[in-house]
Amino acid sequence: MDRIENELEKERKERKKAEMEAAEARMQRTMAVSECRRLEQQVEQHKQQMKALRTIQPAMQCSQSGAMNTLQPLSQDRGQYVLEKTIKICDTGTCRVLAYCDSMATLVVSQRSVSSLFPGYGVRKINAIDFKTTQYAAVHMDIIRDLAFRPSTGDSIMLSGGLDKKAMLTSLISNSVVQKYTCTAPVWSCTWNSDNDQCFYAGQANGTVAMFDIRNTSETIALLNQGGAKSPVASLQYIPADSQTEFRPGGLLVGQLNKISFFEAKAAGNNYQVHCLPLNGLLTALSFEPVSRQGLATFRPTSQKPYVQHQMFSMTKAYGTTPNQNTCVCSCEVKKSFRGGNSMKMLSRSTVHQHPSEDGRLLIAAGNEANSCVDIWDTQDTQVKHRLLEVSGPTLDVCPFTFNQKHRLATLTDRNLRLYKWQANN
Repeated sequence: MDRIENELEKERKERKKAEMEAAEARMQRTMAVSECRRLEQQVEQHKQQMKALRTIQPAMQCSQSGAMNTLQPLSQDRGQYVLEKTIKICDTGTCRVLAYCDSMATLVVSQRSVSSLFPGYGVRKINAIDFKTTQYAAVHMDIIRDLAFRPSTGDSIMLSGGLDKKAMLTSLISNSVVQKYTCTAPVWSCTWNSDNDQCFYAGQANGTVAMFDIRNTSETIALLNQGGAKSPVASLQYIPADSQTEFRPGGLLVGQLNKISFFEAKAAGNNYQVHCLPLNGLLTALSFEPVSRQGLATFRPTSQKPYVQHQMFSMTKAYGTTPNQNTCVCSCEVKKSFRGGNSMKMLSRSTVHQHPSEDGRLLIAAGNEANSCVDIWDTQDTQVKHRLLEVSGPTLDVCPFTFNQKHRLATLTDRNLRLYKWQANN
């Protein structure tokens, strides 16, 4: 009898435990469904707000008194960048890179956390409508070296690479990391695949480039440049395929400190053909303008050329002389070279982008450490067109962006973000 009672008691306890576990699981499911609905409502509200804001002119007051003191037009042009606002991001001098999220009209700036509760590094969000700083999102445990947003999706997912050997996907809506990817070395650069927005690349300090598919969260799907130079991959740019242009292939520009290569994407699987490009120097940054399909490579001063070089180039493709006409060689041709300052102690990024006032023309923006300014070139000429003065240290990054049909340029030092608007000449 005692044995039967013990078994009954044991069964009652196990049943009670199972009922409690089932109740807990139901509660977790209910909470998860509720959170999903809340986030869906938040996304829908944000979309409605953005739709309404894009139909009106944002009310902004610009600092005309400070603008004329910070801009020095050096020649006649169709317009110029005028200082609109200076924003202090941090006092510790830990800002490094910035990027713009078009779907949320938000700039993000990397910085070290100022809270002991959230150690490490993250991004500060700046609203492009009123230029107010909003939330801080904790992302990495070490310095963030690059930021990129997925093209043409509008999902507000930010890709970042850090020296903690991680590539992260972060939602700017929830300010939380949604996926982590572990690399074999510190990540110096990252970019999305414009031909397949499910894939992205992480350039590493050991010279390799890890390719990931966001649908595969456990491993890389390809590792590029394994047999190449071991110099860190300082910059990555993806060239989308375009059958309507002279240079049709798509692929990845891989900029290491001592060489630049083009990994031509092949149709079958994740296969690439490597081409070494005749661009030589101590590389700091690559930029690519997709409409004109023009590239820009920036090099630090050397003993042979004691000044910063910005070389604008276009990609070329020629078939070999062998009987196999399917073999071809991708290369590039330098169109113009622009001379910068005579020093660059900190790696600085430059950009080539569309001229705000004239279709078919391009502008180049790059920091000039020696003269404490940002130089602006019109690519139809090699002379500096405008000079935007910086007063808080060397410019580390520049980012052109457009909101509500207004063109702006953001420049970043290790402490401050400066915002310039394009002002067309009458």
